[in-house]
Amino acid sequence: YFRSIFTAKTTGQFLANYINKVFNQNNVTIIRETAAYGSYLAQIFEETAHKLEMTVKNNWTYDPKDKNLEDTFKSYVAQLKQQSKEESGTLFLAMQATEAAKLVRLIKDANLPNLIIGETSFSEQTFLHGFKDLPREKATPGFYTNDIYVATPLLFDTANEFAQKFK
Repeated sequence: YFRSIFTAKTTGQFLANYINKVFNQNNVTIIRETAAYGSYLAQIFEETAHKLEMTVKNNWTYDPKDKNLEDTFKSYVAQLKQQSKEESGTLFLAMQATEAAKLVRLIKDANLPNLIIGETSFSEQTFLHGFKDLPREKATPGFYTNDIYVATPLLFDTANEFAQKFK
């Protein structure tokens, strides 16, 4: 039996390199939860970004238990609207699916042009179902989820036939 599971450390390093080398982006905004996973993931991401000489323009933290979470997210979006896309850079969201759906809704409703990248929780049904009842999503399926990048390391030399076809 063999299974490869990537740690938060590996994922954080991978995502910083992906933004820098694949997206050719040097500026990034980090939005992280205070919970252990998102906080650690963002810490590793930030350390790697600095090694790659990337600029972390904004580095915001939120508490998922905050009763005013919506207001906190609205303030982040308002600040992003005051910056150019190039200045704030790619938005790296180190958070769980439920909160990510709330923040992404606000970002997309504000028509922010920034690239958004998240970790594997963005591939969960919780994230996808966070938009299904919204009018803009019903009118244009994929309105909230299109152009969001979810990346994780993949080792093709250990992957199955379907992964090889995907490659």
